[in-house]
Amino acid sequence: YPFVKLMEDSALTGIMMGQVIVPAIDKEYPATLSAKMNRFLREELGFNGLVITDSFTMVSLRNQFSLEECLRYGMAAGNDMVMTSYREDTRPAYEAMLKAYQDGFVTERQIDAAVEHVLAAQSRTLQPARQKTITEKEYKTATVMFEKSITATVREAESAAVNPKEKYLILIEEGNLCIDPALGTQVQEYEGNLCVAEAEIRKRFVNSDIVKISEFPSRNQMFALLRRSIHYDKIIMVVYNKSIAYTGSSDLTKRLLAYMEGVKDKLYAVVMFGNPYAAREIPFVPRIIYGYDESKPCQEYCIKTLAGEHVATGRMPINLKLRNKEEEE
Repeated sequence: YPFVKLMEDSALTGIMMGQVIVPAIDKEYPATLSAKMNRFLREELGFNGLVITDSFTMVSLRNQFSLEECLRYGMAAGNDMVMTSYREDTRPAYEAMLKAYQDGFVTERQIDAAVEHVLAAQSRTLQPARQKTITEKEYKTATVMFEKSITATVREAESAAVNPKEKYLILIEEGNLCIDPALGTQVQEYEGNLCVAEAEIRKRFVNSDIVKISEFPSRNQMFALLRRSIHYDKIIMVVYNKSIAYTGSSDLTKRLLAYMEGVKDKLYAVVMFGNPYAAREIPFVPRIIYGYDESKPCQEYCIKTLAGEHVATGRMPINLKLRNKEEEE
């Protein structure tokens, strides 16, 4: 819907095709390599802007197609620009694309159409912005969207809310400390992503103990947190999973999941930001609150939902099969 709406308003400059198969349109090729998908986009939806592929670095794609095949099929499908693999040299990619043209696999007409779309998009993006600030009305609209998007999965619980006056062990995920390869200095990955959620929790859950847990908790941290969990009846976790294509996963890290397994009998609630698919890997939890995005209003409304100050009205955008208690037992 958002794409079609933007097309109707002539506000969409370009579209990136995903590395996913859409069986209703093409059961054989992923969208990035699908001529059927491009025809649907151009002829059925009437889109005349720039079409670019996602990167051909993705492991699941490359397990089925060589880089040369990706480039040939991607060009022939009608994409205006193809994203080669950043793990491999550009010379072989250029030669593969040139060969696709020389042997007639890609026509000159296709190349001309691609050039027109690229130049049109370039011309448009080089124009000065028509609006340089966000209006108060637009900000309020976005805030309402965040408010209404909060979703909850409630199982063996009366609601998504917990009593904020009770004492919980609340664990908030943070990025790991690492050495920046470019600077050679120690940095923290995605520092402060959940700082708004943390601040909201500290205001409301004054009787609880709040502790940070790393995205990749070390053996010592795992041991310390498992030992500490013995003194609590209920544990709440606030996590944020990053969807990274080259890892082939949108889930929480295996180490974080291992900790959850260790305390699953006490895991009372999970507040999850990011891709909701990650919830299918976590143990049974009476309540899960989904925020999708780590923006300020989204974090605020998620914690308000947890504290019983807001009712989650969002609808899950995917078909999600969660682990159930009976299977675990």
